[in-house]
Amino acid sequence: MLSSHQDADIPTDRRVNILAIQLESFCDLDAMGISGISPDVYRPLRSLQEECLCGTMIANVIGGGTIYTERVILAGTTKMMEYTKPAWSYVRYLKGQGYTCIGSHPNVASFYSRSTVMGHLGFDSFLFADYFKPITDGKWRCDSTYLPEVFRIFRENTQGDAPVFSFNITLQGHGPYHDDRYDTGDQFWSGSNVSDSTKYIMNNYLSLIAETQNVLIQEIDSLRSLEEPVVVLMYGDHKPWLGDNVYDELGISFDLSMKEGLIDYLGTPYLLWANDAAKESLSNSFSGSAPMISPGYLMNVLFDNLGWKGPAYMQCINNIREHLPVIYKNGCYIENGKYTRSLSSEGEALLLQFESLQYYLRYRV
Repeated sequence: MLSSHQDADIPTDRRVNILAIQLESFCDLDAMGISGISPDVYRPLRSLQEECLCGTMIANVIGGGTIYTERVILAGTTKMMEYTKPAWSYVRYLKGQGYTCIGSHPNVASFYSRSTVMGHLGFDSFLFADYFKPITDGKWRCDSTYLPEVFRIFRENTQGDAPVFSFNITLQGHGPYHDDRYDTGDQFWSGSNVSDSTKYIMNNYLSLIAETQNVLIQEIDSLRSLEEPVVVLMYGDHKPWLGDNVYDELGISFDLSMKEGLIDYLGTPYLLWANDAAKESLSNSFSGSAPMISPGYLMNVLFDNLGWKGPAYMQCINNIREHLPVIYKNGCYIENGKYTRSLSSEGEALLLQFESLQYYLRYRV
């Protein structure tokens, strides 16, 4: 399959700087029909959505498993692979195309062996807690200081000779959330007929992601007037686990017999934003709706909108993506536009091809 395609070079006139931000436990609870959420919570997201290409990603995890999402995206796989030695990834493809590949996460480098794995995936450098601690004070709620530094480093690197791919993983939205007090004096959720613990959890979770959005809006403004073309990819890594009873009290059933239940259970937003320089050079407005996809296809959507053909592997799975855009590890799929718990024989064959390709590339480098 790979031999029927060739890695395609990125056209010189379509090279843009890419800033990717994986938002911890970020989701749109408002879109799930949960009433009582203050309009202020998602106002920044709604503002961004008006000037972004927007879609839904069906994650493979909920409440945890951040590394699952990030590694599946970076390698374009259906499931997380183990990385004990250098392996193929989209990072390596971009490096081969002359990109400087950097990234960051404000947690310790040893957590989930990120310092080792990010090297195996091909990053030139990756910053961790030892770098950010002087400004974050080691706190998980740190987007107000962490994200401005991420954007500053990115802007600084865009002034170099090589285009930049920067991949960053936030920490702020991570649970658990206090269930016995309000972390801030603001009221973010005014729901009723639920336990006090649910009221605390909902308000505390929403306070975290509200702050994250406000910081994002401010920092994206710093990219608007840059002469260098910039594209920003933002997405939630998975839904938050709000506690054993919160979703039940909110009337969210997560009924996986229906597509809507799958979206409620695993769906997170993804957005593609571009500054004017990128829109002009790429002749793309970066607006409207993007397809519903699994995380392993997120880079495909990015490359599509950059006008890049990409590596041979991406070209192969593009053909699979047309037929199977959503593949959930526990046996939920969207096949030819329809939600199903059982693939057709053609779908089974395509899934096997996808898994065989990713296995082969895992051991090829």
